[in-house]
Amino acid sequence: MILPQFIGRNIFKHLSTILYTTMKTPFQLLLLITLIVSSFVSKVTAKLIVYPVGDSITWGTTAPGGYRSPLYEKLTASGYEVDMVGSVKDFADRVLIDAGEEHHDGHSGWKILQIDQQIEGWLQLFEAPDVILIHIGTNDFGNGASNTTAIDQLDNLMTKIAQTTPSSHMIVTNLLVRGGNANTNIQTDFNPFVEEKIAGQVALGRKVSFLNMRAAVPLSDMPDRLHPNLAGLTKMADAYYSAIQKLIPPPAPFQITSFQVQNLADLKQASITWNSKADRTYVIQTAQDASRWSDFPLSVPTGGSTTSQTFTIPAGSRFFRIREGLPSDNFLAATNVKWLVPSDATLDDTWSTITLAEGAGFIDGDGLAVGYETRLGIFDPLIRSNVLEAMLSTNPSIYLRYGFNTHPNRQYQTLTLGMRYDDGFVAYLNGTEIARRNAPADVAWNTKATKSHIDTEAVEFESIDASNFLGLLRPGENVLAIHGMNNSQGGSDFLIEPVLTSDFK
Repeated sequence: MILPQFIGRNIFKHLSTILYTTMKTPFQLLLLITLIVSSFVSKVTAKLIVYPVGDSITWGTTAPGGYRSPLYEKLTASGYEVDMVGSVKDFADRVLIDAGEEHHDGHSGWKILQIDQQIEGWLQLFEAPDVILIHIGTNDFGNGASNTTAIDQLDNLMTKIAQTTPSSHMIVTNLLVRGGNANTNIQTDFNPFVEEKIAGQVALGRKVSFLNMRAAVPLSDMPDRLHPNLAGLTKMADAYYSAIQKLIPPPAPFQITSFQVQNLADLKQASITWNSKADRTYVIQTAQDASRWSDFPLSVPTGGSTTSQTFTIPAGSRFFRIREGLPSDNFLAATNVKWLVPSDATLDDTWSTITLAEGAGFIDGDGLAVGYETRLGIFDPLIRSNVLEAMLSTNPSIYLRYGFNTHPNRQYQTLTLGMRYDDGFVAYLNGTEIARRNAPADVAWNTKATKSHIDTEAVEFESIDASNFLGLLRPGENVLAIHGMNNSQGGSDFLIEPVLTSDFK
């Protein structure tokens, strides 16, 4: 049976998911195959190293992040895993800062020769870029005089880049429109010759493309007649995005292309085929109720662009999915929460450590999700341990502990914390903080969240990369502790639910 195209989604990995139900009749085995719509969100990604190079227009001037921020958002939305590189990481907006992608080489006031003098050293600081975005030369015409040497300097810069990192593809633009005599000189001495110089580079076998950026950004989007405003910077991002897509197409959606089941005596055997990549391994996962997933004890090596696997279906399994990458542990899969609404500071910081003081007063809860609703709301279906009576009008804070064990023979590679939360939290692994949201710098036993978290966002898992804290995992017993916080003592609802996973070899 061939499936229509679909994608299963998960915050932690790229997944394609199916549900199957079998019903024996005298004539056939009936298969029902459908899409699982998960609350975990992610996209199939392909790594893309982007290197923005230029002057104040690359830096941004009128908007933190410049064109780099809208370009980053467009690329990641299309499935690229973007790594912005450069020697500096200043003048970034919250999007780039949160993503850790502030790097660039946009230097306000710089001319072509200044970039040329530094570019070889800069290119030694990071992995060879896939694309280098070059918009430089505006300041070479800043004095209003003719400048016939700038175009040759641009040519020399392209040569130096090509010799230093021949695998990188340069996208080189002409210069934007600007006010005054400088604009006339740009149109006389520089812009008409950019494509000619690029053609010469291409004739030498170098990877260079021309982008007509001047046509993309009108003077009306440059209020100071020199720097694009946010609208103009966004148009620059759109132009770069289109040029990058032509060079490096976005990754195809990860999908299962066929799924078949057959009876073998008292067993059922499944055969799954999916589109794959040359540098990946894949893991088949199974579940009975689509909430607790288990890896099959094998990784499937790629078969190239298409990979297939046949396996015996475990008794009771109804859900299957393919996960790209290494196998993983869901550390909290078999965990039940222990919770306490503190009445004073007696426990101090000891409540988050592995060893809990005797008589600390923690209550055994059910499952992972803790919270309450004072009226029917969207948190109700998620809450397993209701703490309404303990928290409401008493304390906006609650202490949560999730004990788990690591496997002694696994080499863990990553650590990812998924969180549903309303309104804030601080998370600790074995007593050390690993993440926080909407929490003040100093927290106490009765701390409130610094702001509310919209309910429709609170029910979506937020994925937090905690791999920098992988060394905190201990062989055997561990504790994920969460200080949950409502934004007020009388808040009408509250929710905390964690997921903690790690890939292993």
